[in-house]
Amino acid sequence: MKQRESNFETLRITAMMMVVLLHCNYFVLGGVDAATIGTSPAGEFWRMLWDQLCTPCVNLFILISGWFGIRPKLKGGFSLLFQVVFYTVLSIVICKLFGWEVSFDRIKAALTCQMAYWFIWPYLLLYITAPAFNLLVEKASEKVSGIIISLLAFEFALDWVVYYAGGAGGKSYIAFVTLYLIGRVLATREMKIKQWSRNTYLLLFFLLSLIPTLIAYFGEMFVHFQLGKSAYTNPFVIAASIVLTLYFSKLHFTNRAVNWLACSSFSIYLLHMNPLMARHFKEIMLSVFSWCGSNLTVYTLLAFLLSLLLGVACMCVDKIRIFIWNCINSVHLK
Repeated sequence: MKQRESNFETLRITAMMMVVLLHCNYFVLGGVDAATIGTSPAGEFWRMLWDQLCTPCVNLFILISGWFGIRPKLKGGFSLLFQVVFYTVLSIVICKLFGWEVSFDRIKAALTCQMAYWFIWPYLLLYITAPAFNLLVEKASEKVSGIIISLLAFEFALDWVVYYAGGAGGKSYIAFVTLYLIGRVLATREMKIKQWSRNTYLLLFFLLSLIPTLIAYFGEMFVHFQLGKSAYTNPFVIAASIVLTLYFSKLHFTNRAVNWLACSSFSIYLLHMNPLMARHFKEIMLSVFSWCGSNLTVYTLLAFLLSLLLGVACMCVDKIRIFIWNCINSVHLK
């Protein structure tokens, strides 16, 4: 059997590493404001750029789903929920080993996909309804562009600018649907944008990250308003997500190790942002920042290395979850 290409598998891993690095920045160190900019102008600008470079993470995950198209199965939906249970149990074990508090409220939040697990429910709803959007792209192609434009206009005008309209900055089903439709269109249509060079996509990605950083930086400095910079519905973030997806679509290579790890990439998010674990992740990274003497350059390097180690560890541990799930399936089939 022909082995899968590893370009989009690498993008999956990249997206999940962006999640961790995003959390190492704003989740751990807090937001940037006019006061902190006045204290460290260059350092705070770098933090804002770091944040912007990593913000496409969630959008990338949905665009990949749209690119390949979701074909929902009951087993797939239960598999996603089983992952939530597995990583909640694992989080309880880790907390017990380290003597950390295990509260019922946080266990409940994890199992009902609340707090940092917000992603699960809108993605599961997208998973269930994806066939309708697949059919829309396939059968009503002339209407799809208008629908996407309408959805984007709604998100840009309300959700991005004022962080409202029920989308919570892109953390919603409607935002996922928009990105899914864009992914399907990109994958199934011949478009001029798909013919650009890899270097063009990379250049655009950095420009589309730099421009909103500048807008937010000077906006905060002069008018104390950052214009929804970190929202997933930020048009610059959506555009950056698209060009990065197209960049990876141009790569053609196969690597068994990458493919083996990539199918477990979601575990990175599920472990470090489990409601039981998230606060301890924050405490650990704050300790790292303190150990660096609050040196942002050193912290950035260490955050990257530690995120990489965390990612590899999570993806390896996830093989246990896959083994258990396969055993459950085999028993069910018998």
